[in-house]
Amino acid sequence: MKQIAETDRKFIDMIDLKVHHSIFPVKFPPTDTAWGNIFRFDDKIILPGRQDIQNFTGSPILMVIILISGAAAYYDSTGYRKILKEKDTLLVGYGSDGVQTIIFNYNENEENEFLEIWLTTDSTERRRQFFPARVSEEDEAKLSFSIPALNDDSIDLNTDSWLWRGRFVGDSDYVIDQTSLNDNLILFVLSGSMTVNNRPMTYRDGMSLSLKEKITIHFEKETDLLIIQLPDNLNDSVK
Repeated sequence: MKQIAETDRKFIDMIDLKVHHSIFPVKFPPTDTAWGNIFRFDDKIILPGRQDIQNFTGSPILMVIILISGAAAYYDSTGYRKILKEKDTLLVGYGSDGVQTIIFNYNENEENEFLEIWLTTDSTERRRQFFPARVSEEDEAKLSFSIPALNDDSIDLNTDSWLWRGRFVGDSDYVIDQTSLNDNLILFVLSGSMTVNNRPMTYRDGMSLSLKEKITIHFEKETDLLIIQLPDNLNDSVK
């Protein structure tokens, strides 16, 4: 089990762009970690009318963009573009060829906020997949909890990797019994409060757990939770 509290995140103020790093690589290519093949996990805020420009080259990666609030326009040098609204998710896969990306906050009056998650991948295939927010479930909290692999509306990432986001009612309890899966479960709290194996988690806290262990979850308040299931790339689990 490994936990990264909101207060332990690395903050960088780039004037037009504010970045909180839950995971920030000190070298590339990154070594395997308790977060599986996730090697960067950023919470970004772009000021009104500003943009975030990045250049990618070399090793192929998969990037997940989840818009938390506001609106944004995504562009890249391959000619792909997409408008993102609150709770939309975009998957983009970059091969070994170089590419430049721009995420533009076209709202002149309000900031936007989004998660940007980078994963290593063996695939050199160019990938662009857009997943709009599930409007019909916006105001309905979940009454059950299961790992992303068992949810029909999970998003496939790499092979044997899934992402799912849900809202859970307060004062509810769930248990995930030990499984034979050699996978990690990544939990990231967008809002609300909960305990996981008696450890408190609140706003923007993250945690990695092994599905070989029993996981006991108590949602104290209604909680908006991001859940990612990944193969464990470590020989030994980090406790």
